[in-house]
Amino acid sequence: MFQVSPCLLVPSVSLSCCIHTRLALHMCPAQAGLAALHKQLIWLLACFVPGFVNCFLAFFGTRAIKACQPSLTICCYCCRFDFNLNRAMTPEEVSAVEGLVNGWVAEATPTSTAVMDLSEARAAGATAMFGEKYDDVVRVVRVPGVSMELCGGTHVSNTAEIGTFKVVSESGVASGVRRIEAVAGQAAVEYLQRVDGVVRQLASNLRVKAEDVPTRVVALQDELKATSKQLADAKAQLAVAKAGALASQAQPGPGGSGRVLVAELPGLDGKALQEAAVSLLSQLGDPAAVLLASKGEGDAAGKVSFVAALSPQVVKGGLQAGKLVGMVAKVCGGGGGGKPGLAQAGGKDATKLPQALQLAKDAIMAAGF
Repeated sequence: MFQVSPCLLVPSVSLSCCIHTRLALHMCPAQAGLAALHKQLIWLLACFVPGFVNCFLAFFGTRAIKACQPSLTICCYCCRFDFNLNRAMTPEEVSAVEGLVNGWVAEATPTSTAVMDLSEARAAGATAMFGEKYDDVVRVVRVPGVSMELCGGTHVSNTAEIGTFKVVSESGVASGVRRIEAVAGQAAVEYLQRVDGVVRQLASNLRVKAEDVPTRVVALQDELKATSKQLADAKAQLAVAKAGALASQAQPGPGGSGRVLVAELPGLDGKALQEAAVSLLSQLGDPAAVLLASKGEGDAAGKVSFVAALSPQVVKGGLQAGKLVGMVAKVCGGGGGGKPGLAQAGGKDATKLPQALQLAKDAIMAAGF
């Protein structure tokens, strides 16, 4: 038999459950006076997950679940169940779990209770909860064809009282451990109403039928991806064009050999800046050293990007793009690196850009080609 010892979240209410043929959940009042509370909570708390773990056994077999002591938490609005599985459940599996549980609830199985001696109850096949102690006289709760257990609390008189069962999430909480969260009864109805409201709003905004929302969203994602690519290509072309205008500003390298260009190119992101540096390096020939910077815009305002590109002869002389750009970015409170011939970095303080560019020029001129 597979047993579960859940934790306690509802004040003054203890929960225990086990799997016999299905999962039977029952509540034990910790003190008198909770009867009214039980009446309000019972249709959500007591037994609204019959067969819940059995669903997982049906889908994944005992090899997936094993005797893993999963965690089950129940409150008046939801059920949270942790179980062992090394992958995410598929949407089809989640839907099938909902179908199984709702099917069992719809069977409208009546429950019954009886008070008897503990020995008599055990002889009759009643299940005692793992780790719990019982008096000589116990209360036995029975769901015909489902379970017979020892419990002092209240159950629904019929499983149909549970109402609708709806899984709201399935996620990973640890390595090899998945978590299902679900709602039932009125909480499930309210959840479905909220979801329906969201879908209706999306359908209205997208001007399509509710069932066509997923298809329209995918189409919009494809359009956005294509537009983003076109924008990136346009920025790259603009960067190359701006770079062409900068080539004439290159200065002679150390000792008058080669060409050196350290400059700011405004309005370019890191990728476009790299395209510009590579283009400039090819125009300047070998030996040549290029370091470009660009201040961020919009969400990146106040930040700065750097790219260093060095020709093979310059790298052979001992100067490395990764070290150069990392040193320069530190002036602006950042860092970075890359290959000896091409590297990229970023800084957090664009106000220090003039000092950073001067350091880059001094470092290149001091290196020698």
